[in-house]
Amino acid sequence: MDTFGVSKRILKELLSLTSDDYVRSFFTYEGCEQIENSNEFVIHGYLLPRYAPYKNGAYKIRIRIPENYPFTAPDIRLLTYIYHPAVSNDRSNPSFCKECCCNGWSSAMPLHHIIERLVLRIDQPELIDDYCVMNQQAKLDFDRNRSVFNENASKMIRKYATISVTLLNSPIKRQKLHHFTFE
Repeated sequence: MDTFGVSKRILKELLSLTSDDYVRSFFTYEGCEQIENSNEFVIHGYLLPRYAPYKNGAYKIRIRIPENYPFTAPDIRLLTYIYHPAVSNDRSNPSFCKECCCNGWSSAMPLHHIIERLVLRIDQPELIDDYCVMNQQAKLDFDRNRSVFNENASKMIRKYATISVTLLNSPIKRQKLHHFTFE
């Protein structure tokens, strides 16, 4: 489908994700699509953490924008495994506590705010009060032996993550936003 019936709000969110330099410092937009026979919308992109050990990788996510957005929070799904206390240890289906990122959602909150909140949680595993522990072993390693934690995190980054330098130096696949129409 070459054109989408997209609300002005979603178009504004897409413009922010693709052209705002601040947003692009922690998120790389890959593409988007409208789910067939619905008003739901899906955005694909990469989280770009800023601090070691995670800054060496880019982590793919899928953001599902529900039909009644912005009155309902978007659903963010992690598609790349991260060795982190807040991410489940299921390497084929990694997950994190959605409440931790979408807590306090309001219709006035921009989408990039939730993405940034997730990046901040990845960057700061020590802030246990800000997220739910989903991987007990990673939490134990972080608390008891930081060098083992960093080694395990780095191993998983090499195995599962896109190397962020490679991603940032390649041409990013972008949909042309002028193909969108307003509802």
